[in-house]
Amino acid sequence: NIQYTSGSTGLPKGAILSHRYWLTFSRNGSARFQDKLKRILISQPFYYVDAQWLTLMACWTGSTGFVAREMHSSKLMGWMKQHRLEYCNFPEVVARQPVTENDYLPNLVAMSCYSHRPENFRQYEKRYGGLARDGYSMTELGCVLYMPMEADHMTGSGSVGIPEAFRQVEIRDGQGRVVADDEAGEICVKGDGIFQGYYNKPEVTENSFFPGGWFRTGDLGRRNKQGWYWYLGRQKDMVRRSNSSRIRGGITQLPGDATAVIGCSTWVKRALILPLLYTFNIHFLTWFDVINAQFSKHPIVCSLKIFDNQTVVFDRFL
Repeated sequence: NIQYTSGSTGLPKGAILSHRYWLTFSRNGSARFQDKLKRILISQPFYYVDAQWLTLMACWTGSTGFVAREMHSSKLMGWMKQHRLEYCNFPEVVARQPVTENDYLPNLVAMSCYSHRPENFRQYEKRYGGLARDGYSMTELGCVLYMPMEADHMTGSGSVGIPEAFRQVEIRDGQGRVVADDEAGEICVKGDGIFQGYYNKPEVTENSFFPGGWFRTGDLGRRNKQGWYWYLGRQKDMVRRSNSSRIRGGITQLPGDATAVIGCSTWVKRALILPLLYTFNIHFLTWFDVINAQFSKHPIVCSLKIFDNQTVVFDRFL
C-alpha cells in the first residue's frame, strides 16, 4: 500500500509499503510483548500505521482488539477498565489528571509510552500497574527500536531500547561514517521489509539513503557501549552555537533538551524554543504557557541560556 507520512518533518510523502513490511512490523510488535497480550485497545485512526499494525498483531496471537470510534483521552481509563484491556498506546495527557485511588488497572500488562518524559515511567508503573515501555519507529521503517519487557533496569533512563528483529541500526555522521559510541549522529537503518521508496519521488528516495541500503531517518541519536540507543531529536532542529559551551560532546544545542527541562515544571503547559541571534552569540528565544492563571494570564517570552542538560538560566524577559 501507499502510506503517507504525517508531514511532521516536511510535506507528507507516500511511502510504498510491502506485505513483508506489515508482517514484520506486526510480528515484531507481538514478540516485543512476548506474545502475552490477549485484549488490546486500538484507538488510533486507521489512516495511520498504528491501528493497522495493532490489528495485525491481534491476528498473530489470536487476541481481541477493541476498536474505539475515535481517539478520546478522557475516555481511555474507562475503556481500559470496562473491557479489561491489557495494552494501549498511552497518551501522556492522561497522566496529567489528578491521581485517584481508582487509577490502578488490574488487567494491564504493558503500555507504549513513546516520547514521554523519562521520569514519568516509574510513576506510570506504580500508578497504573503495568509496564511502561518506550521505543522508536517510523512510517518508512515500522518499529526499529524497542525496550524489552524484562529490561526493568532501563526504565526511566530515556533510552528507546535495542534493535528489533530484521533491523540494523547505526549512528552516522553527515558523510555516512559510523560515529563512536556515546557520540551523537543521525540514526540510520537497514533491513528486510522496510519501505520501497516514496511514490513518484525518485530523487527524494535516492537522497534518503546512504550507500548499502542505509535509510537516513533525519533523526539524531546515540548509542552507548552496552548497545542501548537514545533518540535526541530531529536533525533539522539542531542549533550550532558560536561559543564554547559543549552539549553531548559537540558545539551544538538541541532545543528539545531545554524544552524537556522547562516542561518538567508543573507551572508550564507547553514550551517552544527558537534561536535568537545577538551580535556575538546565540541565545534562545523561549515561549511558554503557564498553567496557573493567577501567576500570568499571558504567555511568557524570555531569553535563556542552557549550560547542560539540566540547568536552564533565564537571561532576560522580553
